[in-house]
Amino acid sequence: MSRPVTVMMDAVQCARAEGFKTAVLSNNFLLPGGKSYLPLDISLFDVIVESCRVGLCKPDLRIYQLCAERLGVSPHEVVFLDDLSFNVEAAVQLGMHGIMVRDPGLAVKELEQVLKVPLSGYRPGTLSVGLNWQLPMNQLTQYLKKATQLPLTDHIMSQSYLTDSTYLLSCGQHRFVLKKKPSNEALQKEIRLLKALKEARVPVPSVIAQHEMSSNVLGTPFYLTLYCPGRVFTDHSIPGEDPQGKRHIYETMIKTLCQIHRVDLKTTGLENLRDPVCILGDFMESEVKKWAQQFKANEIQPIPAVDRLIDWLLLHRPKHQRTTLLHGSFSLNNLVFDSETPDVRAVLGWSLSTVGDPLVDLASCCMPHFLPPVASTQRGRKFVPMGIPSAEEIFELYSKEMGLEYIPNWQFYMAFCFFRQAAILQTNYKTSFKGTTNTSEIEDIAHVAWDFATKEGFRIFNALPGSASLSEK
Repeated sequence: MSRPVTVMMDAVQCARAEGFKTAVLSNNFLLPGGKSYLPLDISLFDVIVESCRVGLCKPDLRIYQLCAERLGVSPHEVVFLDDLSFNVEAAVQLGMHGIMVRDPGLAVKELEQVLKVPLSGYRPGTLSVGLNWQLPMNQLTQYLKKATQLPLTDHIMSQSYLTDSTYLLSCGQHRFVLKKKPSNEALQKEIRLLKALKEARVPVPSVIAQHEMSSNVLGTPFYLTLYCPGRVFTDHSIPGEDPQGKRHIYETMIKTLCQIHRVDLKTTGLENLRDPVCILGDFMESEVKKWAQQFKANEIQPIPAVDRLIDWLLLHRPKHQRTTLLHGSFSLNNLVFDSETPDVRAVLGWSLSTVGDPLVDLASCCMPHFLPPVASTQRGRKFVPMGIPSAEEIFELYSKEMGLEYIPNWQFYMAFCFFRQAAILQTNYKTSFKGTTNTSEIEDIAHVAWDFATKEGFRIFNALPGSASLSEK
């Protein structure tokens, strides 16, 4: 009653990382002043149903039904855990899978069997390793001992970290990140970039070893970095932080982006990161054509909104474009923040980095403000902006930090980023296509992009400092 059970909270976080929804169904009471007694981090739960709030309590079947409805699932999709047998029996009567909790550790083991995912050893931003992505641990262990020169034990536990090509490796107190690359060229490019950024004092992971294609360790090029502990915010609403804390985090994100865009391309030797097929002097035209080609190559059925958007983007591309280092997929969930402060300890996800128009990065990190919930990385949750700077404020923060008077043609960059997202979704659908056509999500994204190209974009653009005279033109 005084604090959450550690093994249970670890299981909750592991389950959420795998995409499961979580809920608390509590028979609890009100404290003086009207607050309820619930010693939990409520940000770890999609739904909380309190008996003192809803006027029902377990084992009344109605409170179980209410919880399932708020989760948006049917009772037979729910696993219910409780330490009182009659509460579990009521859940089972409604159609839920019931687990009686006599020992928390044993209950979690039983839950693992039901969900078929590991529920211990949670690390922020990680997923369990699927059978298709398992690493050959014996060969890798021997390589790590030789490459790191550390007194490692023979036992290494691995976890997939963010994607199927990036892994978190744990060995005692030592933790490393292994990133696989498709070719030696891609490997060398990313390593050179990370080392140059480290010299330029941009917070990035430290590369400690690399191995090329000729290796018999993994059969593919890879490199190792030191693991950077800290906070990774996969939910852009940052639940659990107060409004002031949320604002500080977003302000730090923009300052970090400006730091990346200020990197001197000549002194760091990063000038040649530009895509060789990029049209001379018109980065945005090349980008629109590249993503349009990818969309068409993976088109399942015609989507008129996308065709209209491609034409609009090519017609309205900005005449004047700045050129800086581009992160390529800059967003809040690619940043590792310090555990106690809003400082950024590492910027992740550099595989799409190039040289081009920096406003693409800026628009990219503003997308969660407007993404339809089903297409966002927040698994259907609505973006809650309490304390978070609006898109207009983010543009202003960036302009002030970079010494710009205003951001011209803002609606173009926002529309482009949504178009790029539609192209990525289209490719994903085509890759996993199994005889059914589902383009509603792509159409939603395309319509958001079109709104920015016509209505919403101009509304935001006209609200920016110094934009009135330009918009009149």
